[in-house]
Amino acid sequence: MKIQENMLGYYGQRDYVCIAAPAHGGGADHRPLCSVLVGCTSFGGPFRHNLRLHRFRVAQSGRVIGQSDDLLEPLFGVSPSDVPSIGHADDGQTEFDDAMAALGPDGKHLYIICVHRPVLSSDVASCGGGRATEIVVFPPKVFRVDTGDMSLSPMRPLPFTRASYEAISAHGALWVPVVLLTKAVENCPSEWRLFIYRLVEVDDDDGSWVEVTSADFQYELSRGFRYGGTLIQGYAVISDRFILLSFIDSTFFCFDCANGTLAPVTTEESSSSTLLLHQYVPISGKGVHFEGAIYFIRGTKLFAYRYSPLDPRPLAPPLEIDTIWPYDEEGYGFVVHLAGHILCAVWINMKRRCGCTTRHVLITTFNIGGHTHGTGCFIPSDVEVLHSTCRRIGMLRTEEPRPECYDFFCFLQEYPDTEPRFDPSVPSELGVFDGNHRVPDMLPTCRKFLSKKHGTLSLEECNVAIRSDFYFICQVDQRSLVYQVSISGGKLACNEKVLDALVCLDTVRPGDVGIDDPPEWFFVHHGSMLDVIPSLPYYNHYVVDVERKCYNIHKNKRSKLFFSAVFRVGQYTVALCDTLQDVYVLNQNNFQWRRQKTSSRSLDLSHKVKISGFVDLGDDAFMISDAETNNCFLFDLKRGEWFAVEPPRGYIFWQYAAGLLNGRSIFAEGFIYTCSAGGLIAFELIDKNDSYCLGQPIMLNSSWKYIFGERRFLSFDSVCKGEIDSSIVFCVVQGCPMAVPFTSRHHFAATTVHVKLQKTLRETKEPVSIDRVGVVCSSIDQNGRILTNYAFAL
Repeated sequence: MKIQENMLGYYGQRDYVCIAAPAHGGGADHRPLCSVLVGCTSFGGPFRHNLRLHRFRVAQSGRVIGQSDDLLEPLFGVSPSDVPSIGHADDGQTEFDDAMAALGPDGKHLYIICVHRPVLSSDVASCGGGRATEIVVFPPKVFRVDTGDMSLSPMRPLPFTRASYEAISAHGALWVPVVLLTKAVENCPSEWRLFIYRLVEVDDDDGSWVEVTSADFQYELSRGFRYGGTLIQGYAVISDRFILLSFIDSTFFCFDCANGTLAPVTTEESSSSTLLLHQYVPISGKGVHFEGAIYFIRGTKLFAYRYSPLDPRPLAPPLEIDTIWPYDEEGYGFVVHLAGHILCAVWINMKRRCGCTTRHVLITTFNIGGHTHGTGCFIPSDVEVLHSTCRRIGMLRTEEPRPECYDFFCFLQEYPDTEPRFDPSVPSELGVFDGNHRVPDMLPTCRKFLSKKHGTLSLEECNVAIRSDFYFICQVDQRSLVYQVSISGGKLACNEKVLDALVCLDTVRPGDVGIDDPPEWFFVHHGSMLDVIPSLPYYNHYVVDVERKCYNIHKNKRSKLFFSAVFRVGQYTVALCDTLQDVYVLNQNNFQWRRQKTSSRSLDLSHKVKISGFVDLGDDAFMISDAETNNCFLFDLKRGEWFAVEPPRGYIFWQYAAGLLNGRSIFAEGFIYTCSAGGLIAFELIDKNDSYCLGQPIMLNSSWKYIFGERRFLSFDSVCKGEIDSSIVFCVVQGCPMAVPFTSRHHFAATTVHVKLQKTLRETKEPVSIDRVGVVCSSIDQNGRILTNYAFAL
């Protein structure tokens, strides 16, 4: 059975087995092949828990033991109370909110590394009396588990705290690669280094960690990446000797366990390639290596790199083999190698709640199909499903998860099954299904959740006063186009249409459309008037009347001023160059730029900044975020003074991001909203007598149809009309930069999201939940790449 049939089976809530029925008392189904461990954590809400391990078993035929909708077998939990030095003294004040695992070289012990942090309580959102304090992060805790009796033994913690790391078993040892921040000077680019540690055990002691080697790691926060997460994204072990490490910026390192050497991997990607599209996909979690290829799952797709450390040729981009699951927005998963060509992929709906107290697990075992090249090299080409089944995993809840609950699928780990044989004739042990067997009571509480792949969603009627028109800018080649979408009752009237541009402007640029740094053109609207301003002083300034669909051209009156950001601040249009002392205000009458006097009691204004985002705070003030340092700065136009803005507590969550703000952000009722890959993020801006800080970020997840993995292609605006009461409505637009193959048609999606608010003690209005009001999918017909990067509502 091919993977397309497997996807249809999930839609119909059926269980598939494409394996011959076993004979009683014998056959491949009589012999367990291995057990597969699923590690999950949960934090936030009343039913949070630390790391919990669950298990399912797979027969040698590839059949998953058990029946559809079964709960995975719970094995044990791991918590800070299991560490002798901590014990019960912390009284639940700390937790393990993430973990990774690796099977030891002997195949009998599992090593687990847990991220150890304090529990984030509700008071974290406040800055208290003044300066925000970073949350303490403890050294990662290490445990050794006997896979026979599941006994747990604490090991020596790792010798670092804030870092990105992995647990890897290879060449008879346990290795931990880690990327550490080695230089962090305020307002200066950070410096990073990649270290390799090895666990040294003597008899049954708690071991010690020895640094083997290290290398400089060139990582730029200001670069835009398609994928989120930690710096080390995944790895693969090759021939039990080499470890291929994969990073968020699509770079790779190779470590030779035999001689302790560490070196970057050369790829075919040229240094001049644009950041618009990445050819190289980072490995997610533990990759599977056999017959010269490295298999891994990213999103819903199975990829394969062909790589040998002994081959001097550069690493080529991965092959896209097939789509494993139809549900990208609802969850994610990993893959492990069972035996031969058989792989096992596991998906859990960790991204989206469905009303159940459990999470849902899709398990698929499959063969890799392909052909052998004339040189003897196996070329993978497709997937043949052996068994697809839906199970459940208990999350220790008695009610459905709340919005503030965060569940994580941490790792997937196989190990040899040494338990007694089972009787294949007993349905409770094996499950008896054929390819057409329906399970009518399968997932009765989540049929809506698994009913369809969300594309266009029917829109709910919105009871908030909404503006009537939504505009967005699309840059293509040497032009900028203005598009309009009508809004009625909160519904966008453009579904399944090819949009026509209202206005087309010549916006010259040195090359094809990409993510320029800084951008070549800026867009600022005041009512129905749109200013189109070049970053370079050589080009002219457009003023567009979007209602009349016309524009005027004004000769640029600035010389040798290169802008890195231009945006609206109240009634003003403000521009910044590359330092904080270079602030300019536009005179709307004669289109001349006036330099604003600047001062600060604490900041070096001559230091360069690379702006990742900005926000109009009202009352003639604005805030920017620096992509290189993740610092934020607030400027008061009336006083001409800059202020440092303290980051949220738990700043570690942002050390890998290219700036806290993404492009134009929105300030509403005391909170700053910005776009991210997974939804909206909101920060409360707190003023304590000219000392500013940001509250703990509020994650408003999965709030739109996300069709391309680069957050800088997202644009949004508030579409509310009048005063904001108990809710606010945003419209988010995103276009796919590349056209559908062999056409000039680009997909784009517009999502209207309704955020519910509640008053705080400071009289601000805090976002408490988000509902997807609706999604419309349309297209733009343009040759070449496009970039959507500004939106506004009238």
